[in-house]
Amino acid sequence: MTGENAGDKPRRVLLKLSGEAFGGGKVGIDTHVVRRIASEIVPAVNKGVQVAIVVGGGNFFRGAELQQAGIDRSRGDYMGMLGTVMNCLALQDFLEQEGQATRVQTAITMGQVAEPYIPLKAIRHLEKGRVVIFGAGAGMPYFSTDTVSIQRSLEIHCDEVLMGKNGVDGVYTADPRKVRNTRKLDEITFDEMLELASLGAQVLNNRSVELAKKYNVELEVLSSLNPIPGTVVKEVTKDMEGMLIKGVAKDTDVAVITILNVPDEPGMSFKIFGLLAQKNINVDIILQSTGRDGKKDISFTCAEGEADLAMRVLKESAHFSDVSVDTTCAKVSIVGAGMQSHSGVASKMFEAMSNNNINIKMISTSEIKISCIINRDDADKAVSAIHDMLFD
Repeated sequence: MTGENAGDKPRRVLLKLSGEAFGGGKVGIDTHVVRRIASEIVPAVNKGVQVAIVVGGGNFFRGAELQQAGIDRSRGDYMGMLGTVMNCLALQDFLEQEGQATRVQTAITMGQVAEPYIPLKAIRHLEKGRVVIFGAGAGMPYFSTDTVSIQRSLEIHCDEVLMGKNGVDGVYTADPRKVRNTRKLDEITFDEMLELASLGAQVLNNRSVELAKKYNVELEVLSSLNPIPGTVVKEVTKDMEGMLIKGVAKDTDVAVITILNVPDEPGMSFKIFGLLAQKNINVDIILQSTGRDGKKDISFTCAEGEADLAMRVLKESAHFSDVSVDTTCAKVSIVGAGMQSHSGVASKMFEAMSNNNINIKMISTSEIKISCIINRDDADKAVSAIHDMLFD
């Protein structure tokens, strides 16, 4: 990070730090790790960089994981917000031990330990050379700290967002912990990153990418612990045509619902998916057979956690009796803007799965992605096979 912009304006950076990094891979706070993070922030401030920080709380709580354990999602998210505040206070302490003036602002008012979040006051602190740490997320459930990082950067007019992650130092062509010979990307487009995020890649929250794309936020994904260059996410990249595929991803949170013997007449698709939309059930891939003898079949995918509700809606509200659900599926996908102008990519993907005796149940395509529904037990094998075929 350099300290000056054009016109000698101080560079203002928002740094998002992973909560898991604060725990050193365990529950709680690893003081050695937090002290090291603090010692790496201070030199940047001394060079004139204005540093704001958003800290995650994954070393304590994650709302989505607590929900799986039976806790109400909203309450779990609030517990996670309190975890971020504990991390903020720990980092503040170590920064001040380094002689760096620091303020903590929280989206949930807790006057005895932090200031309330006030953007103009945060900007004033930064202009005076203080580090500002934002805690308690957005103060509302269902918001990831990735998304809050983009929000805060826009509100306090940051020049750049450095999205620190735990376990990875950028965006890779596949999960480097599970697939051999993956490559770290120097850069990736917003559209490609958004597709990967929505298709199961867990590097960035897809809502944060949508917000960054909308307001053209300068964004880099890098390690929370290792000060090395990461992956820049931007509107247009240098190799949009050169590198056909940017990544292979999988999503195991998939259920396939099939309705047989649907009347082949106008309005039936609206009836089905209108009722599902009323229940806020997100549908992904839709496959409809050619009508025959006045009947047709419709299959679609949704999140496994919404499958039971979808089945009830179809049986009780739409009055379909011949409905089945398959919860043993996964979705594997490839993403790359280069596919728009090159042929043969789909055939290589299908060849890789054919060579490994993997059956494809459904296929969906767009200009920059191809997704296949397969058996869940084959997901990891499919990702490795496709990656080998396309990148080796």
